[in-house]
Amino acid sequence: MAQPEGGQAKRQVQSRSKVTRQKLLDAARAVFAEKGYMATEVADIVQMVPITKGALYHHFGGKEGLFEEACLQIARQLHDEASDVVRAYTGDAWKQLLTSIQAHFDIIVASPDAQKILLIDGPSVLGWQRWREIQAEVTLEPLQKTLQILIQQRRIPDQPTGPVAQLILAALNDAALTVACSADPREESARVFTALATLINGLRVSA
Repeated sequence: MAQPEGGQAKRQVQSRSKVTRQKLLDAARAVFAEKGYMATEVADIVQMVPITKGALYHHFGGKEGLFEEACLQIARQLHDEASDVVRAYTGDAWKQLLTSIQAHFDIIVASPDAQKILLIDGPSVLGWQRWREIQAEVTLEPLQKTLQILIQQRRIPDQPTGPVAQLILAALNDAALTVACSADPREESARVFTALATLINGLRVSA
């Protein structure tokens, strides 16, 4: 009987650990979005949970590790929410591609923490290389798959999808950063989406 009880205890510890991590992430996102990374102290975060500073360092290694995890979580949420929107267009890969980009901008406009944490503070805190890696970890593979489908459907020329996906992602990241830094993100998102859609439409095979 000792082994099952030990297994149950281990699961309980893992469950508590997961809950604690999420509470810290939720608190961090609220504080980082309000105060910015540089003005945020570890004490600002832990007093919201509340939890000890030691627990934060145990789970994330420090403020920067917690910030990086928050950026990754936001990037995943952006991708997941945009993916939910495009499910209505299953079977039309081109419509899905453009709709996912439009949804990406719409979600950013409605998300102050995405603007402040992922897009404004993210590149300076994490460095451009790591920031781009986070975006690629979430978005690059699905984008390549969409391009492969479009090639199979002969809607874009047959070509290696890796470089094209990288260029589209780079343009999307830069456009999203422009939206986040704008005095009017909603108006700016409409402008940059039109420009980005024009670029992507240039990939299409002429009828």
